Amino acid sequence: MGNDSLWISHLPKSTHIDPTQIEGNVSLEQKQAQANIFSFFIDGAGSSPSGYGVTLGKRVKYVSMNINEVDGRGLQAEGICEVAVTKDMVNVFNVLHGACAAYLIDLCSSAPLVSLGIYQGNDTSGVSQSMNIIYHSSPKLGAELRIISNSISNQGKIRAARCEIRDKKTDALLVSAVHTKVGGGEKAAKLPVAKL
Repeated sequence: MGNDSLWISHLPKSTHIDPTQIEGNVSLEQKQAQANIFSFFIDGAGSSPSGYGVTLGKRVKYVSMNINEVDGRGLQAEGICEVAVTKDMVNVFNVLHGACAAYLIDLCSSAPLVSLGIYQGNDTSGVSQSMNIIYHSSPKLGAELRIISNSISNQGKIRAARCEIRDKKTDALLVSAVHTKVGGGEKAAKLPVAKL
């Protein structure tokens, strides 16, 4: 995280995410870097205070971040976020709007990809390529959502994560998705490798 030529090294500290409140097995330094990047994608580091999704994005609570070895197949990152369904997130039937679910998936499923990239010493932010979303049930106004995202692949130019939006109280599956992102090129400069 000391590579000053990398754009993520110049992000201001997040004003709405306290990294000491994020649980998980990664270092506080990595949690701070992840909070800064998460905040940047919500409001452009304060440069876009009224942009799309800013109000909602700032209500999303980043709960935990973990990176683990998975059955000898390599590293997997998991990010967990939470948010309550409020009036500005629902459609005319008072259930979570599909586009709002897509926004939450985009934001939250990007987190483990970026987190694993930071850990491995790479900028893996990228841009969305596709999202395959399955709506299993409709979260109602007032529902507490738990958004669990895991990296699938974080190598090369195409990265993938899976995401589940669940009811926090009942653990019912509400929405699931696979999100692919494309990245690399000039931004894929090396960062110092972090240690757990």
